Amino acid sequence: IQCRRVDGSELPAELTVVSTVTPMGRPFRVAFLRDMSEQLSRERRLADALSIARSGEEAKARFVAVMSHEMRTPLNGLLSAVELLDTTTELDDQQRWLVEIMRGCGQATLEQVNNVLELTHLASSEGSSYAMADFALHDQLQAQVQQFQAGALRHGNVLQLEAPPGDRTTIRAPLQLLRRVVN
Repeated sequence: IQCRRVDGSELPAELTVVSTVTPMGRPFRVAFLRDMSEQLSRERRLADALSIARSGEEAKARFVAVMSHEMRTPLNGLLSAVELLDTTTELDDQQRWLVEIMRGCGQATLEQVNNVLELTHLASSEGSSYAMADFALHDQLQAQVQQFQAGALRHGNVLQLEAPPGDRTTIRAPLQLLRRVVN
């Protein structure tokens, strides 16, 4: 309730009325009046501080996401140029070694940028909202193997998926997250 002080100023107050009975059986009421000014002021300050903190966190998350996306574009261009250099130019051993260093550093940097984007997504309000999907685990894993086979062969490795014959286990999971983990 709103109350008025002796000086005429108003204050928010809480009024509690309790009915009870005396030991002799006579009913009576007790009223408690409490000034709520400080508590309401404290709650307003906390709400304002929370709002400011959330705004700052959202701005930071947007900045990190934008910067990460902006960094990914030139990194992908760099990796493509390195790949073209490697596949269209006769390179000696020293040059091929340097190209592999550039490729490795570029891929490591791109992976770090992707991790920052993933962490930003997980920290955001929709971070826990990966879409669930029903899919055949074998098919998804085989697609991942095929995606990385060329790179493995280029380094003299063999990448293959071994699964029980006829295994068509279907699961329900966040497919995007599974692909990210397997990558």
